[in-house]
Amino acid sequence: MLKQWEKTERPSDAKLEERLQEARRKLQEQQLKVKEHGLPVLVLVEGWGTAGKGSLIGQIIKNIDPRFFKVASMAAPTEEEKRKPFLYRHFVKIPESGKFSFLDSGWMDEIMGERLHEKLGDEAYAHRIESVKRFERQLTDNGYLVVKLFLQVSKKEQEKRIEHLSKEKDTRWRVSRNDRWQNEHYEKCLNAFDSYLKETNLPSAPWYIIDAESKKWTELQVLEILTEGIDVALANNAMAVPILQNVFSMEKMPLLSEIPLDKTIGEDEYKKELKRLQNRLGELHNRLYRKKVPVIIAYEGWDAAGKGGNIKRITGALDPRGYEVHPIASPEPHEKARHYLWRFWTRLPKTGHIAIFDRTWYGMSCWRKCIFLSSHIWTTSSCRVTASVSPKPAKWLIDTAFSKRERPLKSVISLLEPKRFDIPEAIIMQESVSNVLSISITRTSFLLQILFRNSVDCFLITAKTCELSSSFSTAF
Repeated sequence: MLKQWEKTERPSDAKLEERLQEARRKLQEQQLKVKEHGLPVLVLVEGWGTAGKGSLIGQIIKNIDPRFFKVASMAAPTEEEKRKPFLYRHFVKIPESGKFSFLDSGWMDEIMGERLHEKLGDEAYAHRIESVKRFERQLTDNGYLVVKLFLQVSKKEQEKRIEHLSKEKDTRWRVSRNDRWQNEHYEKCLNAFDSYLKETNLPSAPWYIIDAESKKWTELQVLEILTEGIDVALANNAMAVPILQNVFSMEKMPLLSEIPLDKTIGEDEYKKELKRLQNRLGELHNRLYRKKVPVIIAYEGWDAAGKGGNIKRITGALDPRGYEVHPIASPEPHEKARHYLWRFWTRLPKTGHIAIFDRTWYGMSCWRKCIFLSSHIWTTSSCRVTASVSPKPAKWLIDTAFSKRERPLKSVISLLEPKRFDIPEAIIMQESVSNVLSISITRTSFLLQILFRNSVDCFLITAKTCELSSSFSTAF
């Protein structure tokens, strides 16, 4: 990709200046639309040492209200960060909805640094590439605009810049040992960069190679790419994308209805077993700390099922310096403004430590059974939804979602004001569910989906517009 890249012809100075003024004006206008539509924009600036990454970011952000952006310079990971997943420190930097984040080097720089200095073997490198692709896909699937820029300079130009910066006492610090090493091993770095760009060039988050040998020309290329990307993102915010194939092996689990609930244990035997297992857990805690193994313990279940008491008995056997319990409640406003997994990523344990979650990311969809309001899932304003369900009474469907009160299907639909949705009277009056349920929604700008899943006993309601959010929150 990098080896086959050919420079775009640079326009004349007069034309360049004209296009530059237009691109700057456009970005200044777009920032308000980005804020209005809640579009999070992540700009990853990678490239050769001395290619001008910092200077470029400085020029771009002059066109954006300082309240709407953040810039992060991703230096080498600290010892604390090394004890967490390598993408952790990048994930926590992602922008809130309606804002920009600029990363001066990111996960590519970190991976390439270790790869080129032979600290990362083939297997570990391949694993990281897959992690990066999934991470970037997670962001784009959740409505993020990810703009990935690689600033390209020739070996001769890089050498010239290194010499120029090294001459001045006040700029000498800007030339790192790694910059010099890159220039000395230019071909080796070129091959590694080329391979990485090819492997991580995704349709939803492509790489843009920038001719970075002229400052104004570099700025113009980036501004036009960024503004065009924002235009596309705003125009296609309702675009659905195909679901990726699951590549993780899944452990076959029994249905909840198959779990025996009649098992008991005597008081004396319970105390004896509890003490033995707590002692064993304490020993294992010491071992996992020594072997630097991070552990996540996730609790889900019905209200009043005993999660809190069980957590208390578990933590009673652990060193208090080596674990943290995270009770998960409704997300705060600053958490809602980011990727839904952000608040869990920021609580991940470091090596040798344990994180205990009292409710988890699974509860995001199952605990509320699940009311999920989104403006970018569907592209159509009219849709027919068909779902296969178990031929049981509808009362078993609800329970937790409706404040522990059982309600039949008739009550569920009545909460949604059926006349506004043109729901057939036959379905409104239905007290039980047959094998197939179809609901056709024809009202413009509304979309209703009711999904019944027979194995987990849950349903999903999806609405297209924010107009429904108030009635939903009142009802539930």
